[in-house]
Amino acid sequence: MSQNNPSLIIPNVAKKKHLLPDIRLSVLDLLSFKLPKISALNMTFPSTSFFSSALPNLNDNFTRLKDLPVPAAPVVRMLTEETLQHLSDGAQSIQCPHIPGRIKS
Repeated sequence: MSQNNPSLIIPNVAKKKHLLPDIRLSVLDLLSFKLPKISALNMTFPSTSFFSSALPNLNDNFTRLKDLPVPAAPVVRMLTEETLQHLSDGAQSIQCPHIPGRIKS
């Protein structure tokens, strides 16, 4: 995936909320870093259900993101392959159809 696309840059506010481990963490601290669970749902969703043309909400969802499960590996693989096309088609934010309540960010 292209790192040159500004839509793929992680916002600073997300970095400050400790969603990702700091690159300066010791190995011991990295091993204790809380990773998200993988969704147990055995459902498949079309890639379009993960993208929205709505602007992202950068204000209040980042702390909640830490507790959301990530989609299963095949879904993540599909999204990795199709993200740039969805961005070209006008997607500006993501949704979580694998989560009840469809979180948008």
